[in-house]
Amino acid sequence: MEIGVFEYEKAMRLNDMAVFVWDLETDTMAFNHGMEGIFPFALPREKVSDYLLHSRIIHLHDRARFVELVRGVREKWQPRSGDKQQVLQLDFRIYAGKRRYKWLHLAGTVEWKEERHRVVSGFIQNVDRDRRHLHTLTRQLEKDSMTGLYSKSYTPQLVNKILQRGGRHALLVLDLDHFKEVNDHLGHHVGDAVILDMALYFRKIFRRTDVLGHIGGDEFAMLLREVEDRQQIYDKCTQIRNCLRRKYAHDNIEINVSASIGVALYPEHGEKYEILFQRADSALYAAKQAGRDRAVIYEQGEIAKVTVHANVQVEEKRAVTDNTSFALLLENPPRYMLNLVMQSADTSLTVQILLEIFAKHFHVDRAYVFWNIDGMHWPRPIFDYASAECKPLTMAHDGSVRRQMYKRLKKTPFGMVSECRDTSCLPSSAGTVFASHRIRAYIAVEVMDGGRFSGSVGFDVCNRPHAWTDSEREVLHCFAEIMRRFLFGQIYYERMKKRGSLDF
Repeated sequence: MEIGVFEYEKAMRLNDMAVFVWDLETDTMAFNHGMEGIFPFALPREKVSDYLLHSRIIHLHDRARFVELVRGVREKWQPRSGDKQQVLQLDFRIYAGKRRYKWLHLAGTVEWKEERHRVVSGFIQNVDRDRRHLHTLTRQLEKDSMTGLYSKSYTPQLVNKILQRGGRHALLVLDLDHFKEVNDHLGHHVGDAVILDMALYFRKIFRRTDVLGHIGGDEFAMLLREVEDRQQIYDKCTQIRNCLRRKYAHDNIEINVSASIGVALYPEHGEKYEILFQRADSALYAAKQAGRDRAVIYEQGEIAKVTVHANVQVEEKRAVTDNTSFALLLENPPRYMLNLVMQSADTSLTVQILLEIFAKHFHVDRAYVFWNIDGMHWPRPIFDYASAECKPLTMAHDGSVRRQMYKRLKKTPFGMVSECRDTSCLPSSAGTVFASHRIRAYIAVEVMDGGRFSGSVGFDVCNRPHAWTDSEREVLHCFAEIMRRFLFGQIYYERMKKRGSLDF
């Protein structure tokens, strides 16, 4: 049984392929109907060379290789001895409309006659789905699923690539002090959230050109690129330690979390990641032995002290679980939130950590929860997070601000929402109120209980406009629902228990 033209056409359509024949002497091209589905624009059948060389539909990063191939076919390539044809292949992107590009694969042969290339024939295939899937898999290998930073396996590869280019860099190896106590007393899910919170801080205080790696458990490796002098390293270490120093209280136990840092310099202390890491890790060990919450720099077989703080007792390390990951935060924030609060040993502390995580994730300056806990006319703040640039919540959200927010409440798919992307555009009376309290943009979702307002959760941005997204609205709406259904009662119970107001 022979395979007919219809079967070939069907197979090409199923594989999103089209065939072409390009005659270089006449500069004309013939192709089948499949080309119309692959290219978003009609391809010319004449003066093909001019179109391919000057068309702007090729992605900028692929254009040079594409033009080189077209010119090579027309002008440069010569047949090797005894060859009658030569194979050519190229992957490139073309504009597909709506600000997106798609990947195509071109494969064909150049056929010569009398030592002149005459005809190019082959096929073009839409491989966009495969390329994007490959890119996703590659990114998954490069990124740590828990924090979104570079993975333990990819960090050394990336750092070594950078070191090969020369320059002056510093490798920082960081370890959290007393992290085991967080896991033991607050639960592993809270411990994971603390690690994620730390990673979000790193994204904020490091430059985009620096390398941030999560190398396991509560350990991080970071390459500070193109350092000018040691003072720059000292300042960065101080900034890191100040950001990561935390205090958690639970059941009359106080847990003080801080960071110890070991530093090795390139090229002074080594020219490869493996050597630098070994020496930075030695400096980290010295920092732990010297009392923790400090940074120590490696010095040619000796250790030079950078900063000194009070002694703290030695702890043992423990790997962190991967149940509440950065990937889950990106893909399904409500599920991430619910997983964390349901597994927590301390609901109040978990809500506080969640506020910080979402504030950093969405790049807002303040996150808060109001609750009408005592039947007051105005709900009062019970949780809040604010960046250093913002006023405390109690100063920023007085009665005048809350009244303006209530005036702008609307029923939406995300519940009762009040929001403004730029308060400077509001009528003068309202704009003045928000300006005096340094609130440039805000969004608040009301917590409804039996048809009455019992509280609200929200975000503020202090110094710039902010266009609120459905993702942010969804997070606040789910936060409000979780607070109403699960947390307000649990938090009230925990607070009464701490005050000794409950009988057992």
